[in-house]
This record gives sequence, structure tokens and C-alpha cells, in this order.
Amino acid sequence: MLHRPALVQAWNKGGQTVELVTDGVTIKQEGYEIEAIHDLAGATELGRCQNSRSNGTGDVIDNLIVTTKTIHTISALSAIKRRLTQGSTILFTQNGMGTIDEVNAKLFQDSRTRPKYMTAIVSHGVYSKGPFSSVHAGNGTIHIGRVHQTPPFDARLPAKEHEGQDSTLSSLGYLSTLITQVPVLAATMVTPIELMQIQFEKLIVNAMINPLTVVFDCRNGELFSKANILRLMRSLLSEASHVIRSLPELQHVQRIESRFSKERLDELVLRAAEKTSRNFSSMLQDARAGKETEIDYINGYIVEKGEQVGVDCVYNRRLVQMVKDREKITDAEVDDFFPHRRSQFQALSRRKIDCDL
Repeated sequence: MLHRPALVQAWNKGGQTVELVTDGVTIKQEGYEIEAIHDLAGATELGRCQNSRSNGTGDVIDNLIVTTKTIHTISALSAIKRRLTQGSTILFTQNGMGTIDEVNAKLFQDSRTRPKYMTAIVSHGVYSKGPFSSVHAGNGTIHIGRVHQTPPFDARLPAKEHEGQDSTLSSLGYLSTLITQVPVLAATMVTPIELMQIQFEKLIVNAMINPLTVVFDCRNGELFSKANILRLMRSLLSEASHVIRSLPELQHVQRIESRFSKERLDELVLRAAEKTSRNFSSMLQDARAGKETEIDYINGYIVEKGEQVGVDCVYNRRLVQMVKDREKITDAEVDDFFPHRRSQFQALSRRKIDCDL
């Protein structure tokens, strides 16, 4: 389903094929049926593409995979809302968090009639060469699971009881079976509470790398070789760790304190930055192209959750605004833009000296 006229034009111009490059080998496939879900005033040719508005297409959608940027999710789903029922399953494969809350608030307010939701956390290395052409740059995994519709979630119940109460595996049927049976995807089903924790781990990694590459205008691997940037990241990380460990839905999860400790999260972030050291983050690419970024669904989500649990995320809030304002600084200017960081570390140093004495 194509939600922009430009995509229809690109589809026809590219020969109506999907291209995937793996280890230098290019595979092209055709025969796909494409449907446009918005008015196509900007598209000169439909080709084999149907226009769901002009031809009356309106069949119920049983299974839908959402791969748009988080910022475009509401717009894309609004066009097909009437075709999604309580029998539909939507799989979200996006960066950031908070999208489903927004979808519920704006599109599916009634919990009795809204679709079932799944989320997939993807660690495969994939980048785009252009419309309908991608490079599979590195093998990874996919964790897929059901998203709970009715929080709070009682994490004290055993995983099997959660699966039984929520019909996690049986209710997802076609999509979960299809994805987990493709060997190259290395996909596994996880419980809702494990899914949430994996989401938070990926959120932390993205929040500590992506926006900083925008502010310092650099590759991932260039960030933490500078002491000032590393200290700033750890200040951001401290806030995020505090927020996650304070969430009521995670209070009864075993080993939550150690899993989301500052020390473990620091290792995750540094390992990810090293693994992707030559990459330009997707957020930096969006910023350089003058596009809206997903900052509200990454660091902005941390700030929002912090407000809910009483944690003031001053570092993350400042970083969100800097990304939105497209402010760029050098590592030598960190203290000028984050003055509270200087006073905090001076206070910590004084306390350490007092203890040593």
C-alpha cells in the first residue's frame, strides 16, 4: 500500500519491481499488486496500482505491516481506518515508542473495536538505495510479540499465564507464523513484557546515538572518542535509566534494576556505536535532508515518561529542542549548551574529594 503519489511514480519508473542486494548479489522480484491509499493527483500513471478512493476498494484488511516513519503513522492509517476492525492485526516495525498510544488516542479510542497490535524489533542491518531498493548489510534478529491493550500489566504473573490470558500466540495467527518461519529473518516470538524490555533497550541505544550525531554532525563512531560528548551521553543515559526503572508496569519484573542499570546500558550504547561506527544515523540523514525527525518518539518519549513518573529529564529535553532547532555544536561547546552538566559534575567531584579526605 503506497501512501504518497511520489511512491506510485517511483514504482512505475522503477519497472514495478522490488530489489534486494545481499553480499553483492542483486535479486529483483515483480508481480506485486500495489494499492494507493491517498488521492493520486500528483501521479501521472497508475500502472497496475489501484486507487482505493477512486475505485471503491474497501475490503477489510486482516493483516497490516506498518513500516512508515513514526511521524507519518497517523496519516497513513487514517486513510484506511474504516478497513481495520477488531479482527485485524497491525504489526508496527518502527523506531521509537509512543506510536501505539497515539494511534489509540486519535484513531481507535474504543478498546472493544480496535485492532490487535504487534510490534517487531529488528536488528538486521538494512539501508535503502532508493524507492523499492534495499541492501541487507548485516544479519540480525527480529523479536516479535503482542502489545498489551489494557495496562497496567501485572509482571508478577508467569510468562505462560500471560500468554494464556492474552492468547498471545494463537490470536496473532497468520503474521506471526509467516514471519517466524522465514529462516533468514531469525525471528522469534516473545512475551509482551519481554517485548517491552527489548523495545526500551533499542530506544536507549537510539536515544544516545541518533540525536547526538545530529547535534555534533558526525558518524556514529566519531561520537564517544571525545570526552565531553561521552560525559554528556552518560548524563542523558542516567536520566533514561532512572525513568525506565521507575515505570510502574516494570516494577515487578525480575532483574529490572540490573538490566536497565546505567552500567549495562552504557555497554549497550558503546557496543552499538562501535558496530555501526562508519554509519550516518537515520536521524542525521533526515536532518541533513531537511526532513522532520523522529526525535519526539525517541528522546521525547523518555521526557514524557519521565514527567509521568516524576523524573525531570533536563538533558534529554534540551537535546530534543536542539535537534528540532537544528543546532550544531562542537565538543568544546558542550558546557555552553548544557551548563547544568558542568555544575553537576563539579558537585560530584567535590563529594568524591570530601570522601577521599
